[in-house]
Amino acid sequence: MFRVVRGIAILAVVGYGVLLYSAYKAAEAIPAEVVLKLNFERPFPDVSQTSQLFPVLTLQEVVDGLDAAAKDPRVRGIIATVGSEVMELPIAQVQELRDALKKFRETHKAAVCHSEGFGGNNTDYYLATAFDQIVMQPSGWLNLTGIAMSATFLRGLFEKLEIEPRLLQRHEYKNFANTFNEKGFTPAHKESVDAMATSLHKQLLQDISDARGIAPKKLQALMDQGPLLPRDARDAGLIDEVAYRDKAYSLITGKVLDSLKHEQQGKPTPEVELAKAVRAVPAKKVKFMSFKKYVKKTKEEKELEKLKKKKETATLMAADTANFQALKQVYDKQEHPEQGDPETQKTSRRLARRAERGKTGVPKVAVIYATGEISSGHHEKTGVVASKTFSTILRTVARDKDVKAIVLRVNSPGGSAVGSDTIWWETIRAKEAGLPLVVSMGDYAASGGYYISAAADRIIAQPGTITGSIGVIFGKMVLGKFLANKLGVTQ
Repeated sequence: MFRVVRGIAILAVVGYGVLLYSAYKAAEAIPAEVVLKLNFERPFPDVSQTSQLFPVLTLQEVVDGLDAAAKDPRVRGIIATVGSEVMELPIAQVQELRDALKKFRETHKAAVCHSEGFGGNNTDYYLATAFDQIVMQPSGWLNLTGIAMSATFLRGLFEKLEIEPRLLQRHEYKNFANTFNEKGFTPAHKESVDAMATSLHKQLLQDISDARGIAPKKLQALMDQGPLLPRDARDAGLIDEVAYRDKAYSLITGKVLDSLKHEQQGKPTPEVELAKAVRAVPAKKVKFMSFKKYVKKTKEEKELEKLKKKKETATLMAADTANFQALKQVYDKQEHPEQGDPETQKTSRRLARRAERGKTGVPKVAVIYATGEISSGHHEKTGVVASKTFSTILRTVARDKDVKAIVLRVNSPGGSAVGSDTIWWETIRAKEAGLPLVVSMGDYAASGGYYISAAADRIIAQPGTITGSIGVIFGKMVLGKFLANKLGVTQ
Protein backbone atom coordinates (compact mmCIF):
# COMPACT_ATOMS: atom_id res chain seq x y z
CA MET A 1 0.00 0.00 0.00
CA PHE A 2 2.83 2.39 0.89
CA ARG A 3 4.36 1.88 -2.56
CA VAL A 4 1.06 2.74 -4.17
CA VAL A 5 0.76 5.90 -2.12
CA ARG A 6 4.37 6.86 -2.88
CA GLY A 7 3.64 6.30 -6.56
CA ILE A 8 0.59 8.53 -6.35
CA ALA A 9 2.60 11.23 -4.60
CA ILE A 10 5.34 11.07 -7.26
CA LEU A 11 2.71 11.24 -10.00
CA ALA A 12 1.23 14.32 -8.30
CA VAL A 13 4.60 16.09 -8.39
CA VAL A 14 5.29 15.01 -11.98
CA GLY A 15 1.78 16.01 -12.99
CA TYR A 16 2.23 19.48 -11.58
CA GLY A 17 5.58 19.68 -13.37
CA VAL A 18 3.95 18.83 -16.70
CA LEU A 19 1.20 21.36 -16.12
CA LEU A 20 3.73 24.02 -15.15
CA TYR A 21 5.74 23.33 -18.29
CA SER A 22 2.64 23.36 -20.49
CA ALA A 23 1.44 26.62 -18.97
CA TYR A 24 4.95 28.08 -19.39
CA LYS A 25 5.02 27.15 -23.08
CA ALA A 26 1.54 28.66 -23.54
CA ALA A 27 2.62 31.87 -21.80
CA GLU A 28 5.57 32.16 -24.20
CA ALA A 29 3.12 32.68 -27.05
CA ILE A 30 2.49 36.37 -26.22
CA PRO A 31 5.18 38.46 -27.98
CA ALA A 32 7.11 41.14 -26.14
CA GLU A 33 5.67 43.85 -28.42
CA VAL A 34 2.21 43.00 -29.74
CA VAL A 35 -0.88 44.65 -31.23
CA LEU A 36 -4.20 42.93 -30.54
CA LYS A 37 -6.79 42.37 -33.30
CA LEU A 38 -10.48 42.61 -32.38
CA ASN A 39 -13.74 42.21 -34.26
CA PHE A 40 -16.75 44.23 -33.15
CA GLU A 41 -19.09 43.28 -36.01
CA ARG A 42 -21.36 41.18 -33.77
CA PRO A 43 -22.71 41.60 -30.24
CA PHE A 44 -21.01 39.65 -27.46
CA PRO A 45 -23.23 37.35 -25.38
CA ASP A 46 -23.41 37.58 -21.60
CA VAL A 47 -23.15 33.80 -21.26
CA SER A 48 -20.82 31.51 -23.21
CA GLN A 49 -22.62 29.60 -25.96
CA THR A 50 -21.13 26.16 -25.27
CA SER A 51 -23.22 24.53 -28.00
CA GLN A 52 -21.50 26.56 -30.72
CA LEU A 53 -18.78 24.89 -32.79
CA PHE A 54 -16.63 28.01 -32.43
CA PRO A 55 -17.68 29.76 -29.19
CA VAL A 56 -17.29 33.54 -29.13
CA LEU A 57 -15.97 35.57 -26.24
CA THR A 58 -18.51 36.81 -23.72
CA LEU A 59 -18.89 40.51 -23.00
CA GLN A 60 -17.21 40.10 -19.61
CA GLU A 61 -14.27 38.29 -21.21
CA VAL A 62 -13.83 41.17 -23.66
CA VAL A 63 -13.99 43.81 -20.92
CA ASP A 64 -11.61 41.85 -18.69
CA GLY A 65 -9.30 41.27 -21.64
CA LEU A 66 -9.17 44.98 -22.46
CA ASP A 67 -8.43 45.74 -18.81
CA ALA A 68 -5.60 43.18 -18.82
CA ALA A 69 -4.25 44.57 -22.09
CA ALA A 70 -4.22 48.09 -20.66
CA LYS A 71 -1.98 46.91 -17.80
CA ASP A 72 0.14 44.54 -19.90
CA PRO A 73 3.41 46.19 -21.00
CA ARG A 74 3.66 43.70 -23.89
CA VAL A 75 0.51 45.10 -25.51
CA ARG A 76 1.31 48.21 -27.53
CA GLY A 77 -2.03 48.81 -29.20
CA ILE A 78 -5.34 47.56 -30.55
CA ILE A 79 -6.67 47.41 -34.10
CA ALA A 80 -10.33 46.56 -34.55
CA THR A 81 -12.91 45.95 -37.25
CA VAL A 82 -16.16 47.81 -36.57
CA GLY A 83 -19.38 48.08 -38.54
CA SER A 84 -22.01 45.70 -39.84
CA GLU A 85 -25.06 46.13 -42.03
CA VAL A 86 -26.61 43.00 -40.54
CA MET A 87 -26.07 42.92 -36.76
CA GLU A 88 -26.91 45.89 -34.54
CA LEU A 89 -24.90 46.34 -31.37
CA PRO A 90 -27.10 47.18 -28.34
CA ILE A 91 -26.44 50.67 -27.01
CA ALA A 92 -25.81 49.55 -23.42
CA GLN A 93 -23.24 46.99 -24.60
CA VAL A 94 -21.54 49.62 -26.76
CA GLN A 95 -21.31 51.91 -23.73
CA GLU A 96 -19.72 49.15 -21.65
CA LEU A 97 -17.18 48.50 -24.42
CA ARG A 98 -16.52 52.22 -24.83
CA ASP A 99 -15.77 52.50 -21.10
CA ALA A 100 -13.25 49.64 -21.36
CA LEU A 101 -11.63 51.14 -24.48
CA LYS A 102 -11.41 54.53 -22.80
CA LYS A 103 -9.48 52.99 -19.91
CA PHE A 104 -7.19 51.28 -22.41
CA ARG A 105 -6.47 54.57 -24.19
CA GLU A 106 -5.74 56.31 -20.89
CA THR A 107 -2.54 54.24 -20.81
CA HIS A 108 -1.44 56.11 -24.00
CA LYS A 109 -1.56 52.96 -26.12
CA ALA A 110 -2.65 53.13 -29.76
CA ALA A 111 -6.23 52.22 -30.72
CA VAL A 112 -7.22 52.22 -34.40
CA CYS A 113 -10.38 50.89 -36.02
CA HIS A 114 -11.23 50.10 -39.62
CA SER A 115 -14.68 49.76 -41.18
CA GLU A 116 -16.05 48.83 -44.57
CA GLY A 117 -18.77 51.32 -43.72
CA PHE A 118 -21.21 52.33 -41.01
CA GLY A 119 -24.30 51.70 -43.08
CA GLY A 120 -26.31 49.60 -40.69
CA ASN A 121 -27.08 51.75 -37.67
CA ASN A 122 -25.81 54.43 -35.31
CA THR A 123 -24.32 52.17 -32.65
CA ASP A 124 -21.44 50.86 -34.81
CA TYR A 125 -20.13 54.35 -35.34
CA TYR A 126 -20.84 55.16 -31.68
CA LEU A 127 -18.43 52.36 -30.73
CA ALA A 128 -15.86 53.47 -33.32
CA THR A 129 -15.57 56.88 -31.66
CA ALA A 130 -13.93 55.18 -28.67
CA PHE A 131 -10.81 54.70 -30.84
CA ASP A 132 -8.29 57.45 -31.47
CA GLN A 133 -8.30 56.88 -35.24
CA ILE A 134 -11.15 55.79 -37.55
CA VAL A 135 -10.40 54.50 -41.07
CA MET A 136 -13.33 53.87 -43.46
CA GLN A 137 -13.29 52.19 -46.85
CA PRO A 138 -13.87 54.50 -49.88
CA SER A 139 -16.98 52.57 -50.98
CA GLY A 140 -18.63 52.72 -47.56
CA TRP A 141 -20.95 55.31 -46.06
CA LEU A 142 -21.75 56.71 -42.64
CA ASN A 143 -25.36 56.27 -41.57
CA LEU A 144 -25.35 58.57 -38.54
CA THR A 145 -28.93 59.81 -38.52
CA GLY A 146 -30.04 59.66 -34.87
CA ILE A 147 -32.45 57.45 -32.95
CA ALA A 148 -35.83 56.37 -34.29
CA MET A 149 -38.35 54.09 -32.58
CA SER A 150 -41.55 52.52 -33.82
CA ALA A 151 -44.18 50.06 -32.67
CA THR A 152 -46.37 47.50 -34.42
CA PHE A 153 -50.11 47.33 -33.76
CA LEU A 154 -52.24 44.28 -34.63
CA ARG A 155 -55.78 45.41 -33.80
CA GLY A 156 -56.62 46.07 -37.46
CA LEU A 157 -55.45 42.58 -38.44
CA PHE A 158 -57.52 41.01 -35.68
CA GLU A 159 -60.61 42.89 -36.86
CA LYS A 160 -60.18 41.51 -40.39
CA LEU A 161 -59.76 38.02 -38.97
CA GLU A 162 -62.66 38.51 -36.52
CA ILE A 163 -60.40 37.81 -33.53
CA GLU A 164 -61.28 39.73 -30.38
CA PRO A 165 -58.41 40.49 -27.98
CA ARG A 166 -59.62 40.87 -24.39
CA LEU A 167 -56.53 42.05 -22.55
CA LEU A 168 -56.24 44.11 -19.39
CA GLN A 169 -53.12 46.08 -18.47
CA ARG A 170 -51.91 47.65 -15.26
CA HIS A 171 -51.44 50.50 -15.87
CA GLU A 172 -51.40 52.88 -18.84
CA TYR A 173 -47.61 52.71 -19.31
CA LYS A 174 -47.61 48.91 -19.60
CA ASN A 175 -47.53 49.28 -23.35
CA PHE A 176 -47.23 45.68 -24.52
CA ALA A 177 -51.01 45.24 -24.38
CA ASN A 178 -51.36 48.08 -26.91
CA THR A 179 -49.85 45.81 -29.57
CA PHE A 180 -53.08 43.81 -29.50
CA ASN A 181 -55.65 46.31 -28.24
CA GLU A 182 -54.84 49.42 -30.30
CA LYS A 183 -54.35 50.60 -33.88
CA GLY A 184 -51.89 53.33 -32.89
CA PHE A 185 -50.10 55.00 -30.00
CA THR A 186 -52.01 55.91 -26.88
CA PRO A 187 -50.87 59.20 -25.23
CA ALA A 188 -49.02 57.28 -22.49
CA HIS A 189 -47.39 54.94 -25.00
CA LYS A 190 -46.22 57.83 -27.18
CA GLU A 191 -44.90 59.68 -24.13
CA SER A 192 -42.76 56.74 -23.02
CA VAL A 193 -41.36 56.02 -26.51
CA ASP A 194 -40.57 59.71 -27.09
CA ALA A 195 -38.81 59.94 -23.72
CA MET A 196 -36.73 56.84 -24.43
CA ALA A 197 -35.72 57.92 -27.94
CA THR A 198 -34.84 61.43 -26.73
CA SER A 199 -32.71 60.09 -23.89
CA LEU A 200 -30.77 57.67 -26.11
CA HIS A 201 -30.27 60.34 -28.78
CA LYS A 202 -28.86 62.79 -26.24
CA GLN A 203 -26.44 60.14 -24.99
CA LEU A 204 -25.14 59.42 -28.48
CA LEU A 205 -24.92 63.10 -29.35
CA GLN A 206 -22.96 64.07 -26.25
CA ASP A 207 -20.61 61.08 -26.24
CA ILE A 208 -19.75 61.39 -29.94
CA SER A 209 -19.34 65.15 -29.56
CA ASP A 210 -16.85 64.65 -26.72
CA ALA A 211 -14.96 61.89 -28.54
CA ARG A 212 -14.60 63.69 -31.90
CA GLY A 213 -14.33 67.25 -30.62
CA ILE A 214 -17.36 68.45 -32.58
CA ALA A 215 -19.85 70.86 -31.00
CA PRO A 216 -23.24 69.21 -30.30
CA LYS A 217 -25.13 71.68 -32.54
CA LYS A 218 -22.77 71.06 -35.45
CA LEU A 219 -22.98 67.32 -34.89
CA GLN A 220 -26.77 67.47 -34.89
CA ALA A 221 -26.65 69.33 -38.21
CA LEU A 222 -24.42 66.57 -39.63
CA MET A 223 -26.90 63.95 -38.42
CA ASP A 224 -29.69 65.84 -40.17
CA GLN A 225 -27.66 65.74 -43.41
CA GLY A 226 -26.90 62.02 -43.12
CA PRO A 227 -26.17 59.50 -44.45
CA LEU A 228 -22.73 60.82 -45.46
CA LEU A 229 -20.22 59.64 -48.04
CA PRO A 230 -16.69 58.83 -46.76
CA ARG A 231 -14.98 62.03 -47.93
CA ASP A 232 -17.77 64.20 -46.55
CA ALA A 233 -17.51 62.35 -43.23
CA ARG A 234 -13.74 62.89 -43.20
CA ASP A 235 -14.02 66.59 -44.04
CA ALA A 236 -16.55 66.99 -41.22
CA GLY A 237 -14.16 65.37 -38.74
CA LEU A 238 -16.31 62.29 -38.16
CA ILE A 239 -13.59 59.93 -39.43
CA ASP A 240 -9.85 60.33 -39.93
CA GLU A 241 -8.95 58.47 -43.10
CA VAL A 242 -10.67 57.16 -46.24
CA ALA A 243 -8.70 54.02 -47.01
CA TYR A 244 -8.68 50.25 -47.03
CA ARG A 245 -7.75 47.79 -44.29
CA ASP A 246 -4.02 47.71 -45.05
CA LYS A 247 -3.76 51.47 -44.45
CA ALA A 248 -5.21 50.99 -40.97
CA TYR A 249 -2.53 48.39 -40.23
CA SER A 250 0.18 50.74 -41.53
CA LEU A 251 -1.24 53.47 -39.34
CA ILE A 252 -1.10 51.51 -36.09
CA THR A 253 2.30 50.03 -37.00
CA GLY A 254 3.68 53.55 -37.40
CA LYS A 255 2.15 54.66 -34.11
CA VAL A 256 3.62 51.72 -32.22
CA LEU A 257 7.09 52.07 -33.72
CA ASP A 258 7.07 55.80 -33.10
CA SER A 259 6.12 55.16 -29.47
CA LEU A 260 8.94 52.64 -29.08
CA LYS A 261 11.39 55.09 -30.65
CA HIS A 262 10.53 57.82 -28.14
CA GLU A 263 10.72 55.38 -25.24
CA GLN A 264 14.19 54.30 -26.32
CA GLN A 265 15.26 57.94 -26.44
CA GLY A 266 13.92 58.42 -22.92
CA LYS A 267 11.41 61.01 -24.04
CA PRO A 268 7.67 61.13 -23.23
CA THR A 269 5.53 59.71 -26.00
CA PRO A 270 3.71 62.51 -27.84
CA GLU A 271 0.48 62.13 -29.81
CA VAL A 272 1.55 60.98 -33.26
CA GLU A 273 0.26 63.04 -36.14
CA LEU A 274 -1.70 61.07 -38.73
CA ALA A 275 0.50 62.09 -41.69
CA LYS A 276 3.60 60.90 -39.86
CA ALA A 277 2.07 57.69 -38.57
CA VAL A 278 0.91 56.37 -41.96
CA ARG A 279 4.37 56.42 -43.45
CA ALA A 280 5.47 53.17 -45.06
CA VAL A 281 6.72 50.88 -42.28
CA PRO A 282 7.39 47.15 -42.69
CA ALA A 283 4.49 45.45 -40.91
CA LYS A 284 6.65 42.48 -39.93
CA LYS A 285 8.39 44.63 -37.31
CA VAL A 286 5.21 44.72 -35.27
CA LYS A 287 3.59 41.44 -34.28
CA PHE A 288 -0.17 40.99 -34.23
CA MET A 289 -2.28 38.57 -32.21
CA SER A 290 -6.01 37.90 -32.19
CA PHE A 291 -7.73 39.21 -29.08
CA LYS A 292 -9.39 35.85 -28.52
CA LYS A 293 -6.00 34.13 -28.44
CA TYR A 294 -4.65 36.80 -26.11
CA VAL A 295 -7.52 36.25 -23.67
CA LYS A 296 -6.86 32.51 -23.75
CA LYS A 297 -3.13 32.97 -23.15
CA THR A 298 -3.60 35.39 -20.27
CA LYS A 299 -5.96 32.90 -18.62
CA GLU A 300 -3.27 30.26 -19.00
CA GLU A 301 -0.75 32.62 -17.43
CA LYS A 302 -3.02 33.09 -14.42
CA GLU A 303 -3.34 29.33 -14.18
CA LEU A 304 0.45 29.13 -14.23
CA GLU A 305 0.62 31.40 -11.19
CA LYS A 306 -1.90 29.21 -9.39
CA LEU A 307 0.09 26.11 -10.26
CA LYS A 308 3.27 27.69 -8.91
CA LYS A 309 1.51 28.26 -5.60
CA LYS A 310 0.24 24.69 -5.61
CA LYS A 311 3.71 23.31 -6.30
CA GLU A 312 4.61 23.72 -2.64
CA THR A 313 1.48 21.84 -1.66
CA ALA A 314 2.34 19.03 -4.10
CA THR A 315 5.83 18.73 -2.63
CA LEU A 316 4.35 18.58 0.86
CA MET A 317 2.03 15.79 -0.27
CA ALA A 318 5.00 13.83 -1.59
CA ALA A 319 6.92 14.24 1.69
CA ASP A 320 3.95 13.32 3.82
CA THR A 321 3.47 9.74 2.63
CA ALA A 322 4.54 8.46 6.04
CA ASN A 323 1.34 9.93 7.42
CA PHE A 324 -0.87 8.08 4.92
CA GLN A 325 -2.66 6.06 7.59
CA ALA A 326 -3.57 9.27 9.40
CA LEU A 327 -4.89 10.81 6.20
CA LYS A 328 -6.83 7.64 5.38
CA GLN A 329 -8.46 7.60 8.80
CA VAL A 330 -9.57 11.21 8.38
CA TYR A 331 -11.09 10.52 4.98
CA ASP A 332 -12.80 7.49 6.53
CA LYS A 333 -14.31 9.98 9.00
CA GLN A 334 -12.37 8.65 11.99
CA GLU A 335 -12.16 11.58 14.30
CA HIS A 336 -8.78 10.89 15.98
CA PRO A 337 -6.01 9.57 13.67
CA GLU A 338 -3.38 7.63 15.57
CA GLN A 339 -0.46 8.60 13.30
CA GLY A 340 0.97 11.95 12.34
CA ASP A 341 1.73 15.04 14.36
CA PRO A 342 -1.17 17.17 15.73
CA GLU A 343 -0.74 19.91 13.10
CA THR A 344 -0.89 17.37 10.27
CA GLN A 345 -4.00 15.82 11.80
CA LYS A 346 -5.68 19.21 12.07
CA THR A 347 -4.81 20.17 8.49
CA SER A 348 -5.88 16.79 7.15
CA ARG A 349 -9.25 16.96 8.87
CA ARG A 350 -9.86 20.44 7.47
CA LEU A 351 -8.93 19.35 3.94
CA ALA A 352 -11.12 16.28 4.26
CA ARG A 353 -14.16 18.30 5.31
CA ARG A 354 -13.66 20.73 2.46
CA ALA A 355 -13.23 17.90 0.00
CA GLU A 356 -16.54 16.43 1.12
CA ARG A 357 -18.30 19.74 0.64
CA GLY A 358 -16.43 20.65 -2.54
CA LYS A 359 -15.24 23.88 -0.92
CA THR A 360 -11.98 25.73 -1.38
CA GLY A 361 -12.03 27.79 1.81
CA VAL A 362 -11.41 30.92 -0.26
CA PRO A 363 -14.03 33.68 0.07
CA LYS A 364 -15.98 33.96 -3.18
CA VAL A 365 -18.36 36.33 -4.92
CA ALA A 366 -20.98 34.38 -6.85
CA VAL A 367 -21.78 35.85 -10.29
CA ILE A 368 -25.15 34.63 -11.57
CA TYR A 369 -26.50 35.42 -15.02
CA ALA A 370 -30.21 36.01 -15.68
CA THR A 371 -30.11 36.24 -19.47
CA GLY A 372 -33.23 35.92 -21.59
CA GLU A 373 -36.99 35.77 -21.15
CA ILE A 374 -38.31 34.78 -17.72
CA SER A 375 -40.55 31.71 -17.56
CA SER A 376 -42.06 29.47 -14.89
CA GLY A 377 -40.83 25.98 -14.08
CA HIS A 378 -37.62 24.16 -14.96
CA HIS A 379 -35.60 24.87 -18.09
CA GLU A 380 -31.86 24.68 -18.78
CA LYS A 381 -31.97 26.14 -22.28
CA THR A 382 -29.66 29.10 -22.90
CA GLY A 383 -31.64 32.32 -23.27
CA VAL A 384 -34.40 31.32 -20.83
CA VAL A 385 -34.54 32.24 -17.14
CA ALA A 386 -36.71 29.48 -15.70
CA SER A 387 -37.99 30.29 -12.21
CA LYS A 388 -37.50 26.90 -10.52
CA THR A 389 -34.12 26.25 -12.11
CA PHE A 390 -32.89 29.75 -11.28
CA SER A 391 -34.27 29.60 -7.74
CA THR A 392 -32.39 26.34 -7.16
CA ILE A 393 -29.17 28.10 -8.19
CA LEU A 394 -29.84 30.96 -5.77
CA ARG A 395 -30.58 28.57 -2.88
CA THR A 396 -27.44 26.55 -3.59
CA VAL A 397 -25.31 29.68 -3.62
CA ALA A 398 -26.90 30.96 -0.40
CA ARG A 399 -25.98 27.70 1.37
CA ASP A 400 -22.35 27.85 0.26
CA LYS A 401 -20.37 29.07 3.28
CA ASP A 402 -17.53 30.27 1.04
CA VAL A 403 -19.81 32.69 -0.85
CA LYS A 404 -19.74 36.14 0.75
CA ALA A 405 -21.76 38.15 -1.81
CA ILE A 406 -23.83 37.77 -4.98
CA VAL A 407 -23.60 39.73 -8.23
CA LEU A 408 -26.71 39.19 -10.33
CA ARG A 409 -26.22 40.10 -14.00
CA VAL A 410 -29.65 40.81 -15.50
CA ASN A 411 -30.16 41.01 -19.26
CA SER A 412 -33.84 40.26 -19.63
CA PRO A 413 -36.91 41.95 -21.16
CA GLY A 414 -39.11 40.22 -18.58
CA GLY A 415 -41.69 37.52 -19.10
CA SER A 416 -43.76 35.52 -16.63
CA ALA A 417 -44.97 37.57 -13.67
CA VAL A 418 -45.29 34.41 -11.56
CA GLY A 419 -41.80 33.25 -12.49
CA SER A 420 -40.39 36.71 -11.72
CA ASP A 421 -42.08 36.68 -8.32
CA THR A 422 -40.55 33.27 -7.52
CA ILE A 423 -37.03 34.49 -8.34
CA TRP A 424 -37.56 37.76 -6.47
CA TRP A 425 -38.46 35.84 -3.31
CA GLU A 426 -35.26 33.79 -3.51
CA THR A 427 -33.22 37.01 -3.75
CA ILE A 428 -34.93 38.13 -0.53
CA ARG A 429 -33.99 34.84 1.15
CA ALA A 430 -30.39 35.14 -0.02
CA LYS A 431 -30.19 38.59 1.58
CA GLU A 432 -31.75 37.25 4.78
CA ALA A 433 -28.93 34.70 4.81
CA GLY A 434 -26.55 37.63 5.12
CA LEU A 435 -25.36 37.90 1.52
CA PRO A 436 -25.04 41.38 -0.03
CA LEU A 437 -26.74 41.48 -3.45
CA VAL A 438 -25.56 43.74 -6.28
CA VAL A 439 -27.33 43.81 -9.66
CA SER A 440 -25.52 44.62 -12.89
CA MET A 441 -27.96 45.44 -15.70
CA GLY A 442 -27.13 44.75 -19.33
CA ASP A 443 -29.04 45.84 -22.43
CA TYR A 444 -32.42 45.19 -20.81
CA ALA A 445 -33.74 44.75 -17.30
CA ALA A 446 -37.35 45.56 -18.04
CA SER A 447 -40.62 44.42 -16.48
CA GLY A 448 -39.83 41.10 -14.78
CA GLY A 449 -36.15 41.83 -15.36
CA TYR A 450 -36.48 44.83 -13.06
CA TYR A 451 -38.70 42.89 -10.65
CA ILE A 452 -35.98 40.30 -9.94
CA SER A 453 -33.49 43.17 -9.48
CA ALA A 454 -35.59 45.23 -7.08
CA ALA A 455 -34.36 43.66 -3.82
CA ALA A 456 -30.70 44.41 -4.56
CA ASP A 457 -28.61 46.49 -2.18
CA ARG A 458 -27.25 48.31 -5.20
CA ILE A 459 -28.19 48.40 -8.90
CA ILE A 460 -25.65 49.38 -11.57
CA ALA A 461 -26.71 50.08 -15.16
CA GLN A 462 -25.40 51.74 -18.29
CA PRO A 463 -27.06 55.01 -19.38
CA GLY A 464 -28.52 53.14 -22.36
CA THR A 465 -29.95 50.22 -20.39
CA ILE A 466 -33.69 49.79 -20.96
CA THR A 467 -35.22 49.17 -17.55
CA GLY A 468 -38.36 49.76 -15.45
CA SER A 469 -41.77 49.06 -17.03
CA ILE A 470 -43.20 47.34 -13.98
CA GLY A 471 -46.73 46.11 -14.57
CA VAL A 472 -48.75 43.20 -15.92
CA ILE A 473 -51.06 42.30 -18.75
CA PHE A 474 -53.68 39.58 -18.50
CA GLY A 475 -56.38 38.23 -20.74
CA LYS A 476 -57.26 36.04 -23.69
CA MET A 477 -58.04 35.95 -27.40
CA VAL A 478 -61.66 35.17 -28.34
CA LEU A 479 -61.45 32.99 -31.49
CA GLY A 480 -65.08 31.84 -31.97
CA LYS A 481 -65.95 34.02 -35.00
CA PHE A 482 -62.52 33.48 -36.56
CA LEU A 483 -62.87 29.71 -36.38
CA ALA A 484 -66.45 29.68 -37.63
CA ASN A 485 -66.38 32.40 -40.31
CA LYS A 486 -62.79 32.18 -41.58
CA LEU A 487 -61.92 28.50 -41.11
CA GLY A 488 -65.35 26.88 -41.04
CA VAL A 489 -64.76 25.27 -37.67
CA THR A 490 -67.87 24.98 -35.52
CA GLN A 491 -68.95 23.12 -32.42
